Formats: sequence, structure tokens, C-alpha cells
Amino acid sequence: MHSHWHTYIISRAYCDPTHAIPCLCCKVLVCQSADGTELRGRVVETERNTAMFMKPGTIYVYPIYGIYLCMNVSSQGEGAAVLLRALEPLNGLPLMKQLRTTRRREGARPLKDKELCNGPSKLCQALDIPRCFDRRDLASDPEVWLERDTQIGLQEPGLREVVSASRIGIDSHGEWATKPLRFYLRGHHCVSVVNKQAEIQIHSLQTVILLEILLFWGALI
Repeated sequence: MHSHWHTYIISRAYCDPTHAIPCLCCKVLVCQSADGTELRGRVVETERNTAMFMKPGTIYVYPIYGIYLCMNVSSQGEGAAVLLRALEPLNGLPLMKQLRTTRRREGARPLKDKELCNGPSKLCQALDIPRCFDRRDLASDPEVWLERDTQIGLQEPGLREVVSASRIGIDSHGEWATKPLRFYLRGHHCVSVVNKQAEIQIHSLQTVILLEILLFWGALI
């Protein structure tokens, strides 16, 4: 069982959708396999998803297309949830590759490390997340939990590092199809889909802010 002293415990008050979606980026999802291997992946992409009505930190595992699984995390607020879209594999890569390969057609090319968890269903396969994980609590479960990234420490990713973009695969959902409810770490090689337009907009905004700061300090000199 993992030590709760160093484990990232989801705060019931902190986990509202506004903060939880981008702030889950750079947290580490850990799943303990049957043989004791701890499969670890750094969260690099999340997305606001369909309604859930469970306490914050509760896992919601559901099937899509009848054969694949996706993993959500409930957050505070009416019907709020966060879909885990992509991870950066950190530990247990040989087992991850084995788990992913068994679900692929015979003769398929070998997977690159960055392809192991670069999608909602892919990360469920790579970390061997079963349907029975549904409704488990990330703050107390002995087989699946979230940790702070020890390589990053207590500091959250800066706003300039997180891109907000439209969600994937919901073109038929009207105005919701264009809302920036997907968040990912800019420039990360494990992100499922890069939105160049959103990144350009963020860069342009940063440039404007920088120019305003320079003009402000220039006026003081």
C-alpha cells in the first residue's frame, strides 16, 4: 500500500472544475498491478467531461464503443468531472507495452514510449485500469492513487505552460464543441492532439502582456 505521507491527496475543497482540470496536469497517476509493479504516468492532458454526481476524487470508469474504457475524476460542483486524456509513462514501461500490445492486431508495429498513454483509452490499457475501479476513491484506495510529481515539487505548472483548447470528438455538440475545456502541457510529446491555433493565441497574448510591461517600466525610467 502507498504511503499517504507523500501521496497527493485530493482536497475536497480544492477540487472544483475550474482549478482541478488544469491543476491535475503534472500530477502522477499510480496503479498497482497484480504482480506488485507500480505503473506510473504523469498527467499531461485533461478535459472537462460529462456530468458526475459523486464526491470529489471519485473515479468514474466507463466504456466507449463497447470495448474501450475511459477514466474520469469527479470534482466539486454540480455534475463536474475531469477526463484524463494523456499521460507521460514514468515507471513500469515494459509492462505497459505488454498490456497495450495484447490489445493490438498481430503484426502491428512496436509502440513508441510516447504512444503508450497518449489517449483516454490507451492510458487505461497501459495502466491496466479495469471497470471495477469505478467509484473508487483516489485519496484512499490502495491500488490506484495520485501523487505530486517529485521532479517538479509542490509548484503547479505555470499558466504559460498549460494550453486551453477545444475538446476532441464532439463536433456535433453545438456551442460546446468550441469551448476551451481541454487542457494540456504545451510542447509535451505525449499529448494526444496539439491545437496550434490555441497555442498561437496564447503566445500572442503573452507577447502583448510583455510589451505592456516593458512600456510600463519604460514610462517609469
